[in-house]
Amino acid sequence: MADNPDHLGLTGDMGGAASAFLEYMEGYARLDPESLVWIAHHGPFSSADDDGGGETFTRVDLAHHHDAFHDDLSGHHLLTPAQVLAEIAPLRLHPVPEVLAELRYVRI
Repeated sequence: MADNPDHLGLTGDMGGAASAFLEYMEGYARLDPESLVWIAHHGPFSSADDDGGGETFTRVDLAHHHDAFHDDLSGHHLLTPAQVLAEIAPLRLHPVPEVLAELRYVRI
């Protein structure tokens, strides 16, 4: 988010963010860490100093061992919007506000 300090950038610790997500989700669903796909989405909303560069997507391939995710930059792959749609279309994802409401994170 634009108001996050630079040192809290998501892609700087995708492994930590993914591990925290998996731990949080234990109360809602059992997820197979090996089958998860991680895509970071960046855009004007991501930084207070928006340079007008538009949106970018990065698929981050994470290794999972010792009950934690681990990553390095070799697992970061830039994707076009069309590639992202091709990857997520089969998942039939629900809109984010609905999912967050289901998780009791926010109310619609």
